[in-house]
Amino acid sequence: MTTIRISVDGGLYIVADELGGRGAPMVVLGHGGGQTRHSWDRAGHELAAAGYHVINYDLLGHGESDWE
Repeated sequence: MTTIRISVDGGLYIVADELGGRGAPMVVLGHGGGQTRHSWDRAGHELAAAGYHVINYDLLGHGESDWE
């Protein structure tokens, strides 16, 4: 697993975990309100083990992503 920062509009950053191979089919996991990307940790690891490229991110204002 690699933690990455992704620049979004306005100079803000979201933080995401990247799992699995980049050439594999991609699955993007987004959490619900008041949660963080870590709510998908188990599913992300299982999907990566099944051969998927997984991006699991914190929405703006959540977890390690920028708040303003």
